[in-house]
Amino acid sequence: MPTDRLVKGIFTTRVFLFSIIISTSIIILPFTEALTSSMTTSSNNDLMSVLKETFPHLVSYESTKTISQANAEGQRLVLTLHEEEANAPYDHAVFVKRVVASDYIGTKKDWADLRRTLLYMRTEVRFYKEILPVLQKTLLGANDSPSTSTTTSSIAPKIHLAQHSLEKFIPDDESGLAPAGAPPAIYEEYQRDPTILPAGSGEIIMDCVSDADYFQASPISIDQAKQCLTAVAQLHAAAWENQPLLEQCTQRLSLASFHLQVRNPKELAGMEASWEHFSTQFATALDEAGLSERTKTLGARIQQAAKAISQQLSPQYNEPYATLIHGDYKAMNVFLPKDPSTNNNALLVDFASTGIGLGVSDVAMHIHHAVIPADLANGGEEALVDHYWQELDKLLQERGKNYPRDVAMKQYRLAVIDYGRFVLGRFWKTATPETFAKRKDSPNTTLINRNVEAAMAFIDRMERYLTEFEQEQATAKKSEL
Repeated sequence: MPTDRLVKGIFTTRVFLFSIIISTSIIILPFTEALTSSMTTSSNNDLMSVLKETFPHLVSYESTKTISQANAEGQRLVLTLHEEEANAPYDHAVFVKRVVASDYIGTKKDWADLRRTLLYMRTEVRFYKEILPVLQKTLLGANDSPSTSTTTSSIAPKIHLAQHSLEKFIPDDESGLAPAGAPPAIYEEYQRDPTILPAGSGEIIMDCVSDADYFQASPISIDQAKQCLTAVAQLHAAAWENQPLLEQCTQRLSLASFHLQVRNPKELAGMEASWEHFSTQFATALDEAGLSERTKTLGARIQQAAKAISQQLSPQYNEPYATLIHGDYKAMNVFLPKDPSTNNNALLVDFASTGIGLGVSDVAMHIHHAVIPADLANGGEEALVDHYWQELDKLLQERGKNYPRDVAMKQYRLAVIDYGRFVLGRFWKTATPETFAKRKDSPNTTLINRNVEAAMAFIDRMERYLTEFEQEQATAKKSEL
């Protein structure tokens, strides 16, 4: 039987916007298209059994859309349900996110790559099953409960099923924070005989978000960014310095997608070469922005500072300011209410990289992933960080907690450098003006990897913050002498 299982609720609404969530991607599909498109009935008995567990009144299902990406498979399904109180069967559409180990074991380059894919699913399942219910109690209030509330959670869509059976690949007691060790026996067995397909999978079935009430976009306006920051402040406040919960998160979840510890060591080792490539490809833009001289050795400087900065952004579960962070907080992982005057909260999705950290790491990524440089100029960036801090501070004061503004701003600046380290090591090492142009309209791509003006403004900001950090480090060393 699969472990880490959560089953809740039955769909009742009939008009939906579907969020297809695959690792870091979200695709919006209207329900009206689902019913008019060509459909082929699936005979996948395994999927049918999963659906029957979740929807006991399921008669049949049809697959209307399949999405394949690097770390998960997704299907949009139209279910035919017949509940006892219903006069006749009716159709209902859902989205199923799946990771079947045998589908990836032959395509991933090595064990570390396969393990990362499986960890994404395990982390997200564990978050929905073990952590979100605890957060709900804080978010809904002591007198409410998920069973009586009109929404299952005020920060995420309702999850109807979250389960996995991946223990033969990653033992249940193996930490998601640990680096990949020796491959498990089941992996080695497949390498010797590829005809032996190992069992193991994970499934998530998620509620739908109404397109009449919500939307997704990137880039976003200042006001929309503030809505997103308010939503993530609620997440951070709900777990803030909650030592029992954060200890559980340390043991059961992972780290942010950009965290140095989970990145390929080759990224940090190649910082100088990555910057040499980027600065050559964008030499004209750097000259026009007045950045060429200041950034000649930027790659080496980031490489030298990276571990110390990451350490300062990586609190233990029992340290000040520790909380649970989203870990991939881009705008396309947020559903915003179309009418801000309603009681609808922004909804967060894709918790595959969630774990313990400092909340400003989510803030730094979000702001530079989705807000245009003109809106960040002339104090715009600081105003957004201030908005986050004020929203968080109000919630923390209600709980008798404190987060000094000067501490928040200092940690935020470190988080900007840290996000820059990730972008340089992961994306800019192969970036060219042509790749920027190709991705210019891709909402899931960080703005600083598809807009030259945004990239230059970010480099200017990151270099200034890095200079401050270097000066502080030098002063600290002198005081030790």
